[in-house]
Amino acid sequence: MMGLDSNLVLWGWLAFGVVSSVVWNLSLRQVMKGEHDEAAAGTASNFLTILFTVPFILLLGANFSFRDDFSLSSVPAIAWLACILGAGASVVFTYLTFKASKVVDASERAIFSRLNVFWALIFAAALLGESITPAKLAAVALIFLASALSVYKTQISKWKTEGLQLVVIGAAFSAGTAIASKYGVGLMPPFVFAIFESTLLTLGLCLLMRQNALGRSIAALRRHPLDILINGLAGATFYAASLVAFTLLPASTVVPVMATAVVLTAIAGGLLLHEKEGWLQKVVAALLAVVGVWLISGA
Repeated sequence: MMGLDSNLVLWGWLAFGVVSSVVWNLSLRQVMKGEHDEAAAGTASNFLTILFTVPFILLLGANFSFRDDFSLSSVPAIAWLACILGAGASVVFTYLTFKASKVVDASERAIFSRLNVFWALIFAAALLGESITPAKLAAVALIFLASALSVYKTQISKWKTEGLQLVVIGAAFSAGTAIASKYGVGLMPPFVFAIFESTLLTLGLCLLMRQNALGRSIAALRRHPLDILINGLAGATFYAASLVAFTLLPASTVVPVMATAVVLTAIAGGLLLHEKEGWLQKVVAALLAVVGVWLISGA
């Protein structure tokens, strides 16, 4: 059983990851506001994430970067496969999200994409052998409800089913990325996994862009230098915090806790935009998220 200090450090990393995710979400909104080449902006941000991830994880020490006795030849083939599958799942998730954005309302997309927490439970149990207790299942249900409530728009008069299958499948690939990360960092230093997976992801995104990926990414960076810089830095800190959390906690705990960032993003966005409506549902969502995290912390 972990001591109090260990638990504080562990949950401190999770909190750091959640806050980083909120900053990432908010800065991404700024980047995409009026941006005509979303793929290029996303690729530019991901490239900066790689650059920022390198020094960040190196500062965490030898256990997270390179040990004296470490060699790439010692990494089992299945770990490299997890790295490739993680990057591939992330590319597919990005592609499906982009396709869905053309036909699915943003609010509906935001709600159904939160199904990734349930996919994470299923994959963690089936592929990693993690135990899923009734308390953890209840916690995940509460966190999902909190996330959905925080982004729900009362203006939605009629739900559309067209394209929602893309969002649901995309949520599965998003969870698959997390499961691959959890498995991979158990077999190689997180630094090694992060660099290879992020590089493969960037290459995959460039392939999706097809034409002039480098030129378009540089142009997007010039249009939004500060916002993309912040987005890349937030992405790196979130990614590093997630990898550290995956080395210490089950994926079925890390993914749902990180998902509470949606609730905080909705609250922060409302404050920044001086919104006067929807605060009751945001407060209720926050309370549900707190109860969910409390339940999952003891599950």
